[in-house]
Amino acid sequence: MKLNICLSQVDYHKQMLQSDDDSGEDIFLPTEFDRLRAQVQGYRRRLAAATAKEQQLKRHLIEENLSFVTITYYTKLIQDPTQIYDHELTQLQREVFDKFLSRAEGCCIRECISYHRLSGRTVFNFNNNSGHPLECIRLDTFYDQTYKEPYYIVYNKNELERRRTQLKKEVEETGLPIKSLNKVTEEQPALIEHHTIPNFIAIDTLQEQHLPHNLNAFIRIIHHQLQAYIVKREILNDIATVMRERQRRNTVLRNYVYAEYHKPATPIKVLSQTESLNRVQLQFTPPIAAVYDTRLEERKGVRFFIDLEYGNPSSSYPTKISIKKIGEPSNQLNEGIKEEEEEEEEEESNFVRSLEKDLKMRRLNHVLIDILDFTADSNAIDKEMDIDQ
Repeated sequence: MKLNICLSQVDYHKQMLQSDDDSGEDIFLPTEFDRLRAQVQGYRRRLAAATAKEQQLKRHLIEENLSFVTITYYTKLIQDPTQIYDHELTQLQREVFDKFLSRAEGCCIRECISYHRLSGRTVFNFNNNSGHPLECIRLDTFYDQTYKEPYYIVYNKNELERRRTQLKKEVEETGLPIKSLNKVTEEQPALIEHHTIPNFIAIDTLQEQHLPHNLNAFIRIIHHQLQAYIVKREILNDIATVMRERQRRNTVLRNYVYAEYHKPATPIKVLSQTESLNRVQLQFTPPIAAVYDTRLEERKGVRFFIDLEYGNPSSSYPTKISIKKIGEPSNQLNEGIKEEEEEEEEEESNFVRSLEKDLKMRRLNHVLIDILDFTADSNAIDKEMDIDQ
Protein backbone atom coordinates (compact mmCIF):
# COMPACT_ATOMS: atom_id res chain seq x y z
CA MET A 1 0.00 0.00 0.00
CA LYS A 2 2.75 2.37 0.95
CA LEU A 3 4.64 1.47 -2.20
CA ASN A 4 1.71 2.41 -4.43
CA ILE A 5 1.35 5.74 -2.69
CA CYS A 6 5.03 6.50 -3.29
CA LEU A 7 4.78 5.60 -7.00
CA SER A 8 1.74 7.80 -7.48
CA GLN A 9 3.57 10.70 -5.86
CA VAL A 10 6.55 10.21 -8.17
CA ASP A 11 4.25 10.21 -11.21
CA TYR A 12 2.59 13.40 -9.99
CA HIS A 13 5.93 15.20 -9.65
CA LYS A 14 6.96 14.08 -13.16
CA GLN A 15 3.75 15.48 -14.62
CA MET A 16 4.27 18.76 -12.79
CA LEU A 17 7.83 19.07 -14.10
CA GLN A 18 6.65 18.31 -17.66
CA SER A 19 3.90 20.94 -17.45
CA ASP A 20 6.49 23.46 -16.22
CA ASP A 21 8.70 22.71 -19.22
CA ASP A 22 5.78 23.13 -21.63
CA SER A 23 4.83 26.48 -20.13
CA GLY A 24 8.45 27.66 -20.55
CA GLU A 25 8.37 26.78 -24.25
CA ASP A 26 5.10 28.74 -24.74
CA ILE A 27 6.78 31.88 -23.52
CA PHE A 28 9.37 31.96 -26.39
CA LEU A 29 7.66 30.11 -29.28
CA PRO A 30 4.47 31.21 -31.19
CA THR A 31 1.34 29.33 -30.46
CA GLU A 32 -0.99 27.83 -32.99
CA PHE A 33 -3.28 30.84 -32.61
CA ASP A 34 -0.41 33.20 -33.41
CA ARG A 35 0.38 31.26 -36.54
CA LEU A 36 -3.21 31.40 -37.70
CA ARG A 37 -3.46 35.12 -37.01
CA ALA A 38 -0.27 35.80 -39.02
CA GLN A 39 -1.67 33.74 -41.87
CA VAL A 40 -4.91 35.71 -41.85
CA GLN A 41 -3.02 39.01 -41.92
CA GLY A 42 -0.95 37.82 -44.86
CA TYR A 43 -4.10 36.81 -46.75
CA ARG A 44 -5.63 40.20 -46.03
CA ARG A 45 -2.58 42.00 -47.44
CA ARG A 46 -2.62 39.89 -50.56
CA LEU A 47 -6.35 40.46 -50.96
CA ALA A 48 -5.88 44.25 -50.63
CA ALA A 49 -3.09 44.23 -53.24
CA ALA A 50 -5.19 42.12 -55.59
CA THR A 51 -8.18 44.45 -55.13
CA ALA A 52 -6.03 47.51 -55.90
CA LYS A 53 -4.63 45.78 -58.98
CA GLU A 54 -8.15 44.89 -60.09
CA GLN A 55 -9.28 48.53 -59.72
CA GLN A 56 -6.26 49.70 -61.70
CA LEU A 57 -6.95 47.26 -64.53
CA LYS A 58 -10.61 48.24 -64.56
CA ARG A 59 -9.60 51.89 -64.78
CA HIS A 60 -7.33 51.15 -67.74
CA LEU A 61 -10.13 49.26 -69.51
CA ILE A 62 -12.59 52.08 -68.87
CA GLU A 63 -10.10 54.65 -70.15
CA GLU A 64 -9.64 52.66 -73.34
CA ASN A 65 -13.39 52.26 -73.81
CA LEU A 66 -14.01 55.94 -73.15
CA SER A 67 -11.25 56.91 -75.58
CA PHE A 68 -12.95 54.87 -78.29
CA VAL A 69 -16.37 56.26 -77.40
CA THR A 70 -15.04 59.82 -77.32
CA ILE A 71 -13.39 59.49 -80.70
CA THR A 72 -16.47 57.85 -82.25
CA TYR A 73 -19.11 60.08 -80.69
CA TYR A 74 -16.97 63.10 -79.80
CA THR A 75 -19.56 65.74 -80.61
CA LYS A 76 -22.33 64.11 -78.57
CA LEU A 77 -20.08 63.51 -75.58
CA ILE A 78 -18.76 67.05 -75.50
CA GLN A 79 -22.26 68.56 -75.67
CA ASP A 80 -23.66 66.65 -72.74
CA PRO A 81 -22.42 63.10 -72.11
CA THR A 82 -24.59 62.58 -69.00
CA GLN A 83 -27.85 62.77 -70.95
CA ILE A 84 -26.96 59.95 -73.30
CA TYR A 85 -24.74 57.77 -71.11
CA ASP A 86 -26.07 58.60 -67.67
CA HIS A 87 -27.32 55.08 -67.04
CA GLU A 88 -23.99 53.59 -68.20
CA LEU A 89 -21.51 55.78 -66.37
CA THR A 90 -20.60 54.54 -62.93
CA GLN A 91 -18.84 56.72 -60.38
CA LEU A 92 -15.47 55.39 -61.46
CA GLN A 93 -16.29 56.04 -65.09
CA ARG A 94 -17.31 59.61 -64.29
CA GLU A 95 -14.01 60.25 -62.51
CA VAL A 96 -12.04 58.89 -65.45
CA PHE A 97 -14.11 60.84 -67.96
CA ASP A 98 -13.77 64.12 -65.99
CA LYS A 99 -10.03 63.56 -65.75
CA PHE A 100 -9.85 62.88 -69.47
CA LEU A 101 -11.75 66.05 -70.34
CA SER A 102 -9.67 68.20 -67.98
CA ARG A 103 -6.45 66.94 -69.53
CA ALA A 104 -7.79 67.42 -73.04
CA GLU A 105 -8.82 70.97 -72.15
CA GLY A 106 -5.36 71.70 -70.70
CA CYS A 107 -3.68 70.37 -73.85
CA CYS A 108 -5.92 72.52 -76.06
CA ILE A 109 -5.15 75.62 -73.99
CA ARG A 110 -1.41 75.00 -74.14
CA GLU A 111 -1.63 74.39 -77.88
CA CYS A 112 -3.52 77.67 -78.41
CA ILE A 113 -0.95 79.54 -76.32
CA SER A 114 1.87 78.02 -78.39
CA TYR A 115 0.15 79.08 -81.62
CA HIS A 116 -0.38 82.55 -80.20
CA ARG A 117 3.27 82.84 -79.19
CA LEU A 118 4.44 81.91 -82.68
CA SER A 119 3.81 85.53 -83.64
CA GLY A 120 6.64 86.46 -81.27
CA ARG A 121 4.65 89.19 -79.50
CA THR A 122 1.98 88.58 -76.88
CA VAL A 123 0.24 90.90 -74.40
CA PHE A 124 -1.18 90.01 -70.99
CA ASN A 125 -2.27 91.83 -67.84
CA PHE A 126 0.43 92.31 -65.24
CA ASN A 127 -0.65 91.93 -61.61
CA ASN A 128 0.75 94.66 -59.37
CA ASN A 129 0.02 96.51 -56.15
CA SER A 130 0.39 100.02 -57.54
CA GLY A 131 -3.33 100.57 -58.00
CA HIS A 132 -3.22 101.28 -61.75
CA PRO A 133 -3.51 98.60 -64.46
CA LEU A 134 -0.34 97.50 -66.16
CA GLU A 135 0.13 95.52 -69.33
CA CYS A 136 3.09 93.33 -70.13
CA ILE A 137 4.38 92.65 -73.62
CA ARG A 138 6.31 89.42 -74.06
CA LEU A 139 8.78 89.28 -76.95
CA ASP A 140 9.78 85.73 -77.84
CA THR A 141 13.02 85.02 -79.66
CA PHE A 142 13.80 82.09 -81.95
CA TYR A 143 16.73 80.40 -83.60
CA ASP A 144 16.80 77.32 -85.80
CA GLN A 145 13.13 76.48 -85.06
CA THR A 146 13.76 76.64 -81.31
CA TYR A 147 12.43 79.00 -78.66
CA LYS A 148 15.06 81.06 -76.89
CA GLU A 149 14.67 83.36 -73.89
CA PRO A 150 11.71 85.80 -73.84
CA TYR A 151 11.95 89.50 -72.96
CA TYR A 152 9.32 91.59 -71.20
CA ILE A 153 8.16 95.22 -71.30
CA VAL A 154 5.70 96.51 -68.67
CA TYR A 155 3.85 99.80 -69.24
CA ASN A 156 0.85 101.73 -67.91
CA LYS A 157 -1.97 101.22 -70.37
CA ASN A 158 -4.21 104.03 -69.08
CA GLU A 159 -1.35 106.52 -69.03
CA LEU A 160 -0.41 105.55 -72.56
CA GLU A 161 -3.93 106.21 -73.81
CA ARG A 162 -4.16 109.52 -71.91
CA ARG A 163 -0.89 110.82 -73.35
CA ARG A 164 -1.79 109.64 -76.83
CA THR A 165 -5.05 111.62 -76.70
CA GLN A 166 -3.29 114.64 -75.23
CA LEU A 167 -0.52 114.57 -77.83
CA LYS A 168 -3.02 114.29 -80.68
CA LYS A 169 -4.88 117.30 -79.35
CA GLU A 170 -1.68 119.38 -79.02
CA VAL A 171 -0.65 118.54 -82.58
CA GLU A 172 -4.03 119.65 -83.91
CA GLU A 173 -3.92 122.91 -81.92
CA THR A 174 -0.30 123.93 -82.54
CA GLY A 175 0.46 122.29 -85.87
CA LEU A 176 3.92 121.33 -84.57
CA PRO A 177 5.47 117.96 -85.34
CA ILE A 178 5.11 115.16 -82.84
CA LYS A 179 8.84 114.96 -82.16
CA SER A 180 8.97 118.50 -80.82
CA LEU A 181 6.01 117.93 -78.50
CA ASN A 182 6.78 114.42 -77.29
CA LYS A 183 9.43 114.79 -74.58
CA VAL A 184 10.03 112.92 -71.32
CA THR A 185 9.92 115.34 -68.36
CA GLU A 186 9.42 115.11 -64.62
CA GLU A 187 5.73 115.80 -65.09
CA GLN A 188 5.51 113.16 -67.79
CA PRO A 189 7.97 110.40 -66.94
CA ALA A 190 8.73 107.43 -69.15
CA LEU A 191 5.80 105.18 -69.93
CA ILE A 192 7.87 101.98 -69.65
CA GLU A 193 7.92 101.11 -65.96
CA HIS A 194 9.83 97.81 -66.10
CA HIS A 195 11.62 95.81 -68.76
CA THR A 196 14.21 93.08 -69.28
CA ILE A 197 15.65 94.48 -72.51
CA PRO A 198 19.51 94.40 -72.67
CA ASN A 199 21.20 97.70 -71.93
CA PHE A 200 22.83 97.96 -75.37
CA ILE A 201 19.40 98.47 -76.97
CA ALA A 202 18.51 102.16 -76.70
CA ILE A 203 15.02 101.67 -75.31
CA ASP A 204 14.83 105.21 -73.85
CA THR A 205 15.65 106.80 -77.20
CA LEU A 206 13.14 104.59 -78.99
CA GLN A 207 10.54 105.47 -76.37
CA GLU A 208 10.98 109.19 -76.98
CA GLN A 209 10.72 108.65 -80.73
CA HIS A 210 7.68 106.37 -80.87
CA LEU A 211 5.64 106.59 -77.65
CA PRO A 212 2.83 107.21 -77.02
CA HIS A 213 1.70 107.71 -80.63
CA ASN A 214 3.21 104.58 -82.24
CA LEU A 215 3.41 101.64 -79.86
CA ASN A 216 3.48 99.08 -82.69
CA ALA A 217 6.60 100.60 -84.26
CA PHE A 218 8.28 100.78 -80.85
CA ILE A 219 7.65 97.09 -80.16
CA ARG A 220 8.56 96.01 -83.70
CA ILE A 221 11.95 97.77 -83.67
CA ILE A 222 12.90 96.38 -80.27
CA HIS A 223 11.79 92.88 -81.27
CA HIS A 224 13.83 92.99 -84.48
CA GLN A 225 16.93 94.12 -82.59
CA LEU A 226 16.46 91.38 -79.98
CA GLN A 227 16.00 88.74 -82.66
CA ALA A 228 19.11 89.91 -84.53
CA TYR A 229 21.16 89.76 -81.32
CA ILE A 230 19.94 86.23 -80.50
CA VAL A 231 20.75 84.99 -84.01
CA LYS A 232 24.29 86.45 -83.93
CA ARG A 233 24.88 84.97 -80.48
CA GLU A 234 23.64 81.51 -81.46
CA ILE A 235 25.73 81.60 -84.66
CA LEU A 236 28.88 82.05 -82.56
CA ASN A 237 27.70 79.31 -80.19
CA ASP A 238 27.19 76.94 -83.13
CA ILE A 239 30.71 77.70 -84.38
CA ALA A 240 32.15 76.99 -80.93
CA THR A 241 30.25 73.69 -80.74
CA VAL A 242 31.48 72.56 -84.16
CA MET A 243 35.07 73.51 -83.30
CA ARG A 244 34.98 71.49 -80.08
CA GLU A 245 33.65 68.48 -81.95
CA ARG A 246 36.33 68.78 -84.65
CA GLN A 247 39.05 69.12 -82.05
CA ARG A 248 37.83 65.98 -80.28
CA ARG A 249 37.66 64.06 -83.58
CA ASN A 250 41.12 65.18 -84.65
CA THR A 251 42.53 64.16 -81.28
CA VAL A 252 41.03 60.68 -81.66
CA LEU A 253 42.41 60.32 -85.18
CA ARG A 254 45.85 61.51 -84.14
CA ASN A 255 46.02 59.21 -81.10
CA TYR A 256 44.38 56.05 -82.39
CA VAL A 257 44.61 56.09 -86.20
CA TYR A 258 47.99 57.46 -87.20
CA ALA A 259 50.34 59.83 -85.46
CA GLU A 260 51.10 61.88 -88.59
CA TYR A 261 47.48 63.05 -88.92
CA HIS A 262 47.28 66.76 -88.23
CA LYS A 263 44.86 69.52 -89.04
CA PRO A 264 44.38 72.88 -87.33
CA ALA A 265 42.60 72.16 -84.06
CA THR A 266 40.52 75.32 -84.26
CA PRO A 267 40.24 76.54 -87.87
CA ILE A 268 37.68 79.13 -86.71
CA LYS A 269 38.70 81.17 -83.70
CA VAL A 270 36.77 84.15 -82.31
CA LEU A 271 39.33 86.78 -81.40
CA SER A 272 37.03 89.49 -80.01
CA GLN A 273 33.40 90.50 -79.84
CA THR A 274 31.41 93.37 -78.38
CA GLU A 275 28.62 92.91 -75.85
CA SER A 276 25.97 93.78 -78.41
CA LEU A 277 27.76 91.69 -81.09
CA ASN A 278 27.75 94.67 -83.47
CA ARG A 279 31.40 93.82 -84.20
CA VAL A 280 33.04 90.40 -84.33
CA GLN A 281 36.61 89.53 -85.27
CA LEU A 282 37.68 86.00 -86.21
CA GLN A 283 40.67 84.05 -87.41
CA PHE A 284 39.87 81.58 -90.16
CA THR A 285 42.08 78.77 -91.51
CA PRO A 286 40.37 77.27 -94.58
CA PRO A 287 41.45 74.04 -96.30
CA ILE A 288 44.12 74.50 -98.94
CA ALA A 289 41.91 73.08 -101.68
CA ALA A 290 39.23 75.69 -100.89
CA VAL A 291 41.64 78.59 -101.54
CA TYR A 292 44.00 77.45 -104.30
CA ASP A 293 43.35 75.80 -107.62
CA THR A 294 46.91 74.96 -108.75
CA ARG A 295 49.92 73.16 -107.26
CA LEU A 296 48.09 72.10 -104.13
CA GLU A 297 51.00 69.89 -103.04
CA GLU A 298 53.30 72.92 -102.86
CA ARG A 299 50.91 75.27 -101.09
CA LYS A 300 51.20 76.17 -97.46
CA GLY A 301 48.33 76.74 -95.10
CA VAL A 302 46.96 80.27 -94.97
CA ARG A 303 45.07 82.17 -92.28
CA PHE A 304 42.66 85.07 -92.72
CA PHE A 305 41.59 87.81 -90.34
CA ILE A 306 37.84 88.50 -90.68
CA ASP A 307 36.40 91.72 -89.25
CA LEU A 308 32.58 91.94 -89.31
CA GLU A 309 30.64 95.09 -88.47
CA TYR A 310 26.87 95.03 -88.03
CA GLY A 311 25.76 98.58 -88.71
CA ASN A 312 22.07 97.66 -88.74
CA PRO A 313 21.09 96.48 -85.22
CA SER A 314 17.94 94.90 -86.62
CA SER A 315 19.81 92.58 -89.00
CA SER A 316 21.94 89.50 -88.38
CA TYR A 317 23.98 90.11 -91.54
CA PRO A 318 27.10 92.30 -91.52
CA THR A 319 27.07 95.66 -93.27
CA LYS A 320 30.87 95.92 -93.49
CA ILE A 321 33.28 93.03 -94.08
CA SER A 322 37.07 93.19 -94.00
CA ILE A 323 39.12 90.08 -94.78
CA LYS A 324 42.91 90.15 -94.72
CA LYS A 325 45.57 87.49 -95.02
CA ILE A 326 47.63 86.99 -91.86
CA GLY A 327 51.36 87.09 -92.53
CA GLU A 328 53.68 89.23 -94.61
CA PRO A 329 54.66 88.22 -98.16
CA SER A 330 58.27 87.20 -98.57
CA ASN A 331 60.59 89.49 -100.61
CA GLN A 332 62.11 87.34 -103.32
CA LEU A 333 64.18 88.52 -106.27
CA ASN A 334 63.77 85.41 -108.37
CA GLU A 335 61.37 86.08 -111.23
CA GLY A 336 59.96 82.57 -111.15
CA ILE A 337 59.15 82.87 -107.48
CA LYS A 338 57.52 86.26 -108.04
CA GLU A 339 55.26 84.78 -110.69
CA GLU A 340 54.24 82.00 -108.33
CA GLU A 341 53.52 84.54 -105.61
CA GLU A 342 51.41 86.64 -107.96
CA GLU A 343 49.44 83.56 -108.97
CA GLU A 344 49.00 82.66 -105.32
CA GLU A 345 47.83 86.18 -104.44
CA GLU A 346 45.33 86.14 -107.28
CA GLU A 347 43.82 82.86 -106.06
CA GLU A 348 43.67 84.24 -102.52
CA SER A 349 41.95 87.42 -103.76
CA ASN A 350 39.35 85.36 -105.61
CA PHE A 351 38.70 83.36 -102.44
CA VAL A 352 38.32 86.55 -100.36
CA ARG A 353 35.87 88.10 -102.83
CA SER A 354 33.80 84.92 -102.92
CA LEU A 355 33.83 84.75 -99.10
CA GLU A 356 32.70 88.37 -98.75
CA LYS A 357 29.86 87.78 -101.19
CA ASP A 358 28.68 84.68 -99.30
CA LEU A 359 28.84 86.41 -95.91
CA LYS A 360 26.44 89.09 -97.13
CA MET A 361 23.85 86.53 -98.24
CA ARG A 362 24.23 83.60 -95.84
CA ARG A 363 24.82 83.12 -92.15
CA LEU A 364 28.38 83.19 -90.89
CA ASN A 365 28.41 79.68 -89.45
CA HIS A 366 26.94 78.13 -92.61
CA VAL A 367 29.50 79.81 -94.86
CA LEU A 368 32.61 78.98 -92.83
CA ILE A 369 31.59 75.41 -91.95
CA ASP A 370 30.72 74.67 -95.59
CA ILE A 371 34.21 75.83 -96.56
CA LEU A 372 35.76 73.57 -93.93
CA ASP A 373 33.80 70.65 -95.34
CA PHE A 374 35.12 71.41 -98.82
CA THR A 375 36.47 68.23 -100.48
CA ALA A 376 38.02 68.56 -103.92
CA ASP A 377 40.98 66.21 -103.66
CA SER A 378 41.44 63.95 -100.65
CA ASN A 379 45.21 63.90 -101.08
CA ALA A 380 45.37 67.70 -101.12
CA ILE A 381 43.22 67.99 -98.04
CA ASP A 382 45.36 65.51 -96.12
CA LYS A 383 48.44 67.59 -96.91
CA GLU A 384 47.31 70.64 -94.97
CA MET A 385 50.28 72.17 -93.22
CA ASP A 386 50.71 72.91 -89.54
CA ILE A 387 49.83 76.48 -88.54
CA ASP A 388 50.50 77.74 -85.04
CA GLN A 389 47.21 78.69 -83.42
